[in-house]
Amino acid sequence: MCTYRFKLYIAGYTPQAINSLNTIKNVAREFFFDNYSLDIVNILKDKEQAHAANIVYTPCFVKEQPHPQDKIIGEVTREKLLTLLEIEC
Repeated sequence: MCTYRFKLYIAGYTPQAINSLNTIKNVAREFFFDNYSLDIVNILKDKEQAHAANIVYTPCFVKEQPHPQDKIIGEVTREKLLTLLEIEC
């Protein structure tokens, strides 16, 4: 069972989306090893899921677990992600 569950909403594989995805993967591998899951939702292909989650801007990173749920709207940088996940380096 994964302790950390993340979701990244994108509108196609834009440079911002690719940079965000790489940042998330790098940080997750560094700090969580195999103890996380990351779902990628392309809102161009799955508009219903984006609507249900009230996503209006991409990229949008969502930390679903552990609670509380939190978001980064816009490009995900290492600094933003470490702050959201409360990781001090």
